[in-house]
Amino acid sequence: MPYNISRDVRIGDTTVKQVSMSVNAVFVPEERRQRPGAPAAIELGAVLEILGLISSGAVTAEQALDDLERLGHELDEENTEFDYLDDLR
Repeated sequence: MPYNISRDVRIGDTTVKQVSMSVNAVFVPEERRQRPGAPAAIELGAVLEILGLISSGAVTAEQALDDLERLGHELDEENTEFDYLDDLR
């Protein structure tokens, strides 16, 4: 079941405020379905802000990757709360 969320996302020592995400609302190509948070989409403005942090040297690409993978795992855990709805279809 698709749903939208908004939350602060920590990237290195920086907090990107009020990042909007949609979960289970986008098609994910098969080659990326095993990645953490695969059924989630993140707003382009937040992606650009994170890339700006990397570009300016505020965080390394490795830090950003680790933090985004952590976010993906968190979203995966939260998303399992709705697994029971699949049985109702």
